[in-house]
Amino acid sequence: MQQTIDLPRAPIEKIGELVSKFAELESKANLVTPISSIDFLPPMSAASIRAVVIDQNPDRGDVYRDKQFCSDKERALTKVGILKIWRAAGGSVKESQRTDDHADPLFCVWRVSGELKELDGGVTAHTGTKTIDYRPGSTHIDGWSAARVKKAATQIDTYAETKAMLRMIRSALTLRQKYTVEELSKPFVIPVLVFRPDMSDPEIRRMWAAHQMGNSALLYGPPRGALPAATVIDVATGEEVEPLGEDEEIPPSVSVPFSCACPCKCGVEITQDQHTRTIARVGSPRCHDCFPSKSFAFAKHPVGALDLQIPKRPDLTVDSLQKWVAGAAA
Repeated sequence: MQQTIDLPRAPIEKIGELVSKFAELESKANLVTPISSIDFLPPMSAASIRAVVIDQNPDRGDVYRDKQFCSDKERALTKVGILKIWRAAGGSVKESQRTDDHADPLFCVWRVSGELKELDGGVTAHTGTKTIDYRPGSTHIDGWSAARVKKAATQIDTYAETKAMLRMIRSALTLRQKYTVEELSKPFVIPVLVFRPDMSDPEIRRMWAAHQMGNSALLYGPPRGALPAATVIDVATGEEVEPLGEDEEIPPSVSVPFSCACPCKCGVEITQDQHTRTIARVGSPRCHDCFPSKSFAFAKHPVGALDLQIPKRPDLTVDSLQKWVAGAAA
């Protein structure tokens, strides 16, 4: 049976309260933090206490039981379960790349690098690597048939990348490879540092709005030789708004809508979060249907007819994406 816990209704700003909450949660939850004690939170910050519930049933996708290293009462976290915790922790993947020379289709080395913000405000870099060796004589393929090796080789990149990423996340969050069923009945609780600015200060409000819109010019001024500022639209009326003066605050009715920049020209409006995350991942704002993933809408993107124009993956085409999705689903 899944246990429930009482979590704070708002981020915790006082060290004493946070330390007491840690002590309370140690016996009631799987506390995901390498910090056993804390004596500092950065100014204008607080600790948000987040919980992730992991289903102990292997049929539901969060865990699995490998008889080689799990007893009847033990389970290992799947990729789905680990990513739930990673996203709740606010972790990000900064680089994912194959590092061998690509010369042998039966051999692959992959490295994934990520970042995680700590409670003291610092950002820590973490790295995970995985080597996959299906070459004759390798212990990886002991007892395998030739057909099994051939099939596994078609997905060697995907498998290596996934394993490297999960290693990186386990290291960053100090997650174990397996837990008892009793432990998994408790939620995983992650303290995350969040920004808590004084929004009564007009200057803080202006800087926060600039940060949320990704507009460094509002924070630091336009660079030399910069083009005029983009037109700002009042979403309520659809009319252009005069540029703001240096001392003016941003009216609440004025916003800059975000839209998908895929060359299919769907122009779908996306949220600010989608805009920020997709630019960080692929270098261009994309909607759900146009982001290169398993949910990619191939019906909107004829094979060979479009250049995906993905700055961080210029080699990626609709055709290669379709082959990857088909291989991942096999």
